[in-house]
Amino acid sequence: MGVICQVISDRYFPKTQGDERRVTIPMGLSHFSNWDWYEFARQWDAAGVAAALDVNKAGLERLYERVFLYRATDPLENWQGLVRFVSVAKRQRLKDDALRAQAFGEMAKMLRLFYQDAFGESLDPHGEFGRTVIHRTPDIAAEDDPSRSLELVANDFGVNPKPQLVLFVEGATELAVVPLLFDKIYATTLGVFGIELVSVGGVSNATGGTDSSYSALWRLIDYLHHHQTIAFVLLDNEGLAPVNIGKGLRRAASIHFPDRRVTRPNYVKLWKLSFEMDNFNDVELATALTRYAKGQARFSAADVKLCRESAGAPRKKSKLRTLDVLYTERTGRNLNKPQFGRLLVDLMFHPSTKRKPQHRPIVRFLDKVAERAAHNHQPLTRAMWEYNQRTAYFGTLRPGAVGRRKYPFERSKRRAPKLS
Repeated sequence: MGVICQVISDRYFPKTQGDERRVTIPMGLSHFSNWDWYEFARQWDAAGVAAALDVNKAGLERLYERVFLYRATDPLENWQGLVRFVSVAKRQRLKDDALRAQAFGEMAKMLRLFYQDAFGESLDPHGEFGRTVIHRTPDIAAEDDPSRSLELVANDFGVNPKPQLVLFVEGATELAVVPLLFDKIYATTLGVFGIELVSVGGVSNATGGTDSSYSALWRLIDYLHHHQTIAFVLLDNEGLAPVNIGKGLRRAASIHFPDRRVTRPNYVKLWKLSFEMDNFNDVELATALTRYAKGQARFSAADVKLCRESAGAPRKKSKLRTLDVLYTERTGRNLNKPQFGRLLVDLMFHPSTKRKPQHRPIVRFLDKVAERAAHNHQPLTRAMWEYNQRTAYFGTLRPGAVGRRKYPFERSKRRAPKLS
């Protein structure tokens, strides 16, 4: 065993010194100076080496199984699916039984690669000799697609840091308000739910120009859904948003998974007017503006009503009268909308406020966001991923998609007994 591993080590040992995505060529691997390992690997004749060592298929397979079984004392055996993706420097810090098992694992990998090159067949890389494995997790080998395999392994161990859900919002006000609302409603942060809050920096950035029939946001959401990260959109109803986002995004076909659309209609929310106007009445907004002015001005419900009527009126050449304009006219200062939004959230949850938070559109919307994020269980196999894509969880399904959905665990379909 030792002789064979020594002979093949120059060719295969570097393959064991990696994290399944990179290979490390140790310095001083050979006694020859200026040695080119890549040239050596290209000229390697595995079949010839096996013949010179008088090793046949059956003998090498038995040797491989013997070496692999030495890992039975590995205290990290049940973690090997994850450990194999850890950097070499970190693995070298193992001690005692774990380090010994790691060395035997490297020997086993060299023998397996040698067997494949010499005889053109593959040996079981999982060490499941004599076992019947119904469902392997993950079902993508690291050699075939290391990044995808690592993603599935990370899902299995619950350490995949990618967001469960991305919430796209318009700008700074939502960036300030949404985390505060999550703290008020759920007494926790967005990160606990696995939610990433992303500002698009204005409606025009989300919709694209007037000459675009679609926006890049469609394709980004399609990509996220294809990778099982749910995307929600929350924007003001202005510019091209009603056409490009309100209608276009909801109807867009996926280019990554043809059996569904890009998203679901209820994952897209456009305010009728704005966050402030849709969630607070005239009295509440007037009270908030007066408090924010800190004695420099007073505002009435009638003042706010004029702003609401201006926002809801057809667009004309006259300047739109917004809360910002009203505040600047009265105080001579600009309205800091993120700070004003925080004040509105405090007012929403104040005991004296008659309208309950759960009756506000923003809270109902965020309830749906939180629920979807909490139930977005990540797939452990490619079969589970495909099944999830056909559940209409990420986009409205096209006709016939449900019929093509296969249960990921190959559950047999039982026919209902016929009634006599």
